Amino acid sequence: MTIRILIAEDETIVAMALKNMLERLQYRVVESVLTGEEAIHKAITLHPDLILMDIKLKGDIDGIDAAKKIRKQFDIPIIFLTAYADEETVKRAKYLEPFAYIIKPFNELSLRSNIEITMYKHKMERKLKETKRHLESIINNISEMLFSVDEKNQIIIWNNTAERITGYKRKEVQKIPLQNLPFFEKTQELIRVLEKARKMQRTPSKINLKIHPKYGSKKTIQISPPAIIKNTNDDSSEIVIVGKDITADAEILNPISKGNSYLWLNKDHEVLLKILSNLSGLKHKCLFISRSLSENQRFQLSSEGIQTILLQDHAVEEHEIISNLDELQTEIQNFCKQNENAAVVIDRIEYLIMKYSFKEVLLQLFQITDYVRETHSLLVLHINPAILDAQQQAIFENEFIRLPEYPIEKITIGRDDVAILNFLSIEKQRKYVATYKTLKEEMKSTYPTITRKIRELEQKGLVIVYKQGRSKIIEITKMGEHLLKK
Repeated sequence: MTIRILIAEDETIVAMALKNMLERLQYRVVESVLTGEEAIHKAITLHPDLILMDIKLKGDIDGIDAAKKIRKQFDIPIIFLTAYADEETVKRAKYLEPFAYIIKPFNELSLRSNIEITMYKHKMERKLKETKRHLESIINNISEMLFSVDEKNQIIIWNNTAERITGYKRKEVQKIPLQNLPFFEKTQELIRVLEKARKMQRTPSKINLKIHPKYGSKKTIQISPPAIIKNTNDDSSEIVIVGKDITADAEILNPISKGNSYLWLNKDHEVLLKILSNLSGLKHKCLFISRSLSENQRFQLSSEGIQTILLQDHAVEEHEIISNLDELQTEIQNFCKQNENAAVVIDRIEYLIMKYSFKEVLLQLFQITDYVRETHSLLVLHINPAILDAQQQAIFENEFIRLPEYPIEKITIGRDDVAILNFLSIEKQRKYVATYKTLKEEMKSTYPTITRKIRELEQKGLVIVYKQGRSKIIEITKMGEHLLKK
C-alpha cells in the first residue's frame, strides 16, 4: 500500500524538491502547505499516513505547535525537518516524542530509511496500544478485585471492581503505598506475602483481608497468591493481586472455632463447597468426604489443595474410597493426627443413615467428634434435612453446633442478572442445557460481558459452571432458584 504523505515546509523550492524526491521513492504526496494552520487543516481533511513537518513554518504557529494540536486529535506519525539544531528547539521537539528528527540537508537514502522506520514504529506502537486497551477492558470487566503494586508497594493498576468494593477511585489510590491506604485493615500480612513473592519463596494459597469501604459496612476480601511481573526494560518488578469479596461467606465462617463439630442443615450442595474453599483459604488443611463428586468439582478442590474421598462400596478409578463406618472413623482420625489445623467435611450423611441406621451413624459420629476435640480440628457435617424426622433433627441440633443459613437476603443482583437466572431456570425446567453462546444470543450481549456476569453469579453461589465435552454448561443452583422466588 502506497504511503500518503503531507509536507509542511515554508520554503517553496525545498518543498518542491522534497515532493520530487518522495515521488521517486514511490510515495504519494497528498498536499504541500506553508503554515502551521494549513498543516492542521489538511491533517483534519486529508488524514495522511505521515507528516513531514518543518519546525520553522510561516503563520502564527510553528511546526512544533502544529504537531502538538494534530497529535491531540489524530494518531498520525510526524517526522520533524529542520535546518536548525539549537538545544531549545530540539528540547521542544523531543517533548512531543516525534518518530524521527532529520537535519537538513538530507538525501533520498536517509529520507527513505527514516520514513520506513517511522511507519514500522508507528505500526508496532498502534498494536501495543490496541493490546493495552484490550487488556484494560479485560481487567476492568472481571468480577474480582484486581490491583498491582510496584517495588515500593505503591498502587499502579486499580480495576473497576476494586473501585466498587472500596469506594475509592483509581486517581485516589495511585502511587500510594499499601500501608497508607485508609481502607485496608492490617496490611502487614499482605506485605509479608508480597516480599516472599519477590524472593520467589512459597506464599500462602489464600489470605483474607478486612476492608473498610468509603461507604457501607466492612467487607472480607480473599486474596489469591500474587503474580510477579518483571519489567524487561530494567530490573524493576510489578506484583498483581486478585481478590474476591467473600463477606457473605465469612459470616458463616465467623462462629467456627477449633475443636468443634458443626452441622450444616441445607439442601444446597454448592454452598458447602464454598464453605470448604474458604476454610482452605483460612489456612486449614481440608478433607472432603462425599457420596458423589463431579470431575469439575474434584479438579476445583484439588487445585485448592483439598483432599477428597468418596463414600463407595466398590473401588472407583483414580478415587480413594471409604466403604464402611469403621474406615470413615480411621480415615478422619489419621487425617486429624497428621495435619495441624485439620478441617473435615462429611457431605451427604443421609447416605450413611440410609445404608446403616440413624443410631449406628450417630454413635460413630460421637467417636469422631471426640477425636476432633482432642486434636483441636474442625468437623462440618452436611445433611439434607428432608430425610430426617423431627426427633432425628432435634438430636443432631442438640449434639452439634448448627451453622447459620447462607445470608441470601444480603445478596444483591441487577436486572440483567435476574434475566439470566430466569432464562437458566426455564431452560432447566425444559431439560435444556445453557452455554455461553446461548446466553449471549438470548441476552443480546457480548462474550466478555456474559462471562463477567456469570463469574459474579457463580461467586454468589447462584449458578454453577461445568464442562460437558467441549462446551461449558451453565446451570442455576437451588440458591439461585430460591433468590428468584424471593
